[in-house]
Amino acid sequence: MMVRPRDDFRREFALMNARIDQLLSEEGTTHRQLGEMIGIDKDGINSRFAFRVAWKARDVRQVAAVLDVSVDYLFGFIDVPRRLGVNVRPKHRGTDESFSSSVVSDVIGGDL
Repeated sequence: MMVRPRDDFRREFALMNARIDQLLSEEGTTHRQLGEMIGIDKDGINSRFAFRVAWKARDVRQVAAVLDVSVDYLFGFIDVPRRLGVNVRPKHRGTDESFSSSVVSDVIGGDL
């Protein structure tokens, strides 16, 4: 049986999407909120979770920084979400601290 490219693509990102979903659920954060945090619009973030668009390397780095886990965990290379201590957003809701995608850029050391 021949594997269609789309099936292979879906398989590559299924674990990562599941891990992101789990972490978001634990924090009470939606896909849309994640997209806002990393500078991806609603349609773009939905496309990544629906396997219509591939995650870019910089997106994965930003997600890891926002969720305070290693990229290795998101990709499934390790099974324990190693906390990096670089979470770039406030943990407590209702604070006056603001979040912007430029904060992620500063933490991960790159342009968005």
